[in-house]
Amino acid sequence: KTAKIGNNVRIGHFVSIHSGVVIGDNAIVEDGSRIYDNCTIGANSIIGPNAVLRPFTRIGHHTIFGTLSCCEGHSSIGNFTWYGKIRKT
Repeated sequence: KTAKIGNNVRIGHFVSIHSGVVIGDNAIVEDGSRIYDNCTIGANSIIGPNAVLRPFTRIGHHTIFGTLSCCEGHSSIGNFTWYGKIRKT
């Protein structure tokens, strides 16, 4: 099973994306992140550097999943949510 990556997705260096992953349009996956089997990342979401999404995790759209954050498998984080360490610039 292959991953499905939407339009205008930005994937950083040393990112690991496993089978069955779906990444929505305009999402960003920062350097060093690991996205395990069958995870879903919603459109316009950001996965911070070195974050880990365990199998069957669902990240909603317009969500920021912070630097070094980890989400155990079979979990769901809603839409328009900030999770973990977020650096505002």
